[in-house]
Amino acid sequence: MVFLMALEESKNKTITNRQALLAELNPQVDGCIWVGASSLSKRDKPFSWFNYIFNGSLETTLESGLKSQKSFYATAMFNKRFSMAFIEVEYPKMEDAFKEAIDLMAGKSSSEEKTIILLSQNAKNFTSPLFKKYKNITFKNIIY
Repeated sequence: MVFLMALEESKNKTITNRQALLAELNPQVDGCIWVGASSLSKRDKPFSWFNYIFNGSLETTLESGLKSQKSFYATAMFNKRFSMAFIEVEYPKMEDAFKEAIDLMAGKSSSEEKTIILLSQNAKNFTSPLFKKYKNITFKNIIY
C-alpha cells in the first residue's frame, strides 16, 4: 500500500452529509476524486451522496456484480460534464489512478483552469507532489 504525503491541514474542509457536498459542487467544479476507506460495495458514507448525484449509477454498478478498486462515473451538472473517480485506499497504483482520473477530468492538453475535489476520510490520501504538477488545476481537499 502506498501512503501519500498530506497536504497542509489548513487546506482541508470537513463535510458530514450530502447537503454539504452539494454545496461544494458549484459550476466551477469539474470533478471529484473520492479515495474510499473500503470497497465501493461497503457503501461508505459518500456512497449515498454520489449515488444520488449520479442517478443511481453506483448502485447499478454494484448490482451488476462489477468489483473494482477504481471506477469512473460521469453525469451532467450545471450544463457541463461532471466526473467522479472512486479509488480504494488499498489500490496498489494510487498515483497512477490519480493521474488517470485527473487527465480524464481536466483533459491531457487542456490549459483551461479546472477545479477538482479530493475527498477522503484521511488527508494522508492527498499526495501534494503529484497535485502540484498540475498548474492549471485547483484541488479542493475535503474530509468526510
